[in-house]
Amino acid sequence: MDEANTLIEKFEYHLVNLLSKRTLLESFVFPVHTYIAVGLYNLYYKAPKAFQMLAAHITPEELGRRGRVLCSTINQKTHFSIMLGYLVGREQLIMDGAISTKEEIAEDEEKLLNLLSFWKKMVMAYRNNEGIFVSDTGNRLNVLDEHDLMTIRELIQYVDDVSRDKLRRMMALIQSYLFLLNCESRGNIFHHGPYMMEGKNSVIVVREFSSLKSGPLAVYVDANPPWPNLAVALELKGVQVKIDEVGTMHTQPEDYTPAIEGFALLYNKQGKLTELGREAMDEITSFVEQAQNQVFSRVTELDEHSLIISGALQYSNLTHYFDVAGVSGYTNELHERCIDEHLARMINIRIHPFMRKLNFLNNTKRLLTRLGGAIMNADTA
Repeated sequence: MDEANTLIEKFEYHLVNLLSKRTLLESFVFPVHTYIAVGLYNLYYKAPKAFQMLAAHITPEELGRRGRVLCSTINQKTHFSIMLGYLVGREQLIMDGAISTKEEIAEDEEKLLNLLSFWKKMVMAYRNNEGIFVSDTGNRLNVLDEHDLMTIRELIQYVDDVSRDKLRRMMALIQSYLFLLNCESRGNIFHHGPYMMEGKNSVIVVREFSSLKSGPLAVYVDANPPWPNLAVALELKGVQVKIDEVGTMHTQPEDYTPAIEGFALLYNKQGKLTELGREAMDEITSFVEQAQNQVFSRVTELDEHSLIISGALQYSNLTHYFDVAGVSGYTNELHERCIDEHLARMINIRIHPFMRKLNFLNNTKRLLTRLGGAIMNADTA
């Protein structure tokens, strides 16, 4: 229990750190605050049983190791986000007064201890025992094995101004498209590195777009992408690179485009790293432009109820873990309590009180409830 509480405290620290660097969450299309709250309720209800199902077929260590490949759909971001989301969903229920009796508290503690145990083993295997959080290794996230890294180093080619601008435009379009496709969240966008470029004063950062067509809104994309996923290996010179807990790259200077010395386009073909020629940029860009227009035109026709459900399903999606584990029997759907209780309430109040609490971080005494103590059903800030 002491170890679990230490992890909870670290998640609280990273939650504050991440949100202190974010701006407004709301958008003109999606009711982001509302669907996040519903999605995190859903994680609380579904994650313990889901990982219990996985544990019957695969060890957490093996599941973690399977994520150490290019464009894996499970990675540091999904691991961190699901565990943090579960903890925040739990906090929402505590603030609602839904976890208050001795029986409810005991059940809550048992589920959380089991989930944290599985999660920690999985993450340590994914990170090759280099800590649990990215901050444990100085905001460096190295997950590729030496063979794949050597291959990437050999594939990187010199870049000129024309190809640099074309690359920048392609990456910007993909990011915008995936942001919309994932209900204005950063699903399927992930960075890792920096990796040293041997014999040179430069580093490699890999920018992954782990799926170009997935999620609740993918049904609105008529065509299939020319490649299911894409990774851009960037050689950067004269740039300080840091990766955060959700796989976002932070650079100094902020605009790293002029510092791109070379790049390689790759994708994961049935588990193998495969090179794409630079001419692939035109085909990918064309697909993304058409797909984004399709999704946007359909999304603007959806009612608020449908938008909230889509966003909640995106935020609580665990199917990638079952796909990687090769286990069937899991469906990405809202738990009955989300449908019967939380959906209507969140549409009414819009923003959960816990999110409001996060807006006053400097005055907050407690964010995430530790185990082994009395659970308060009121805000203690």
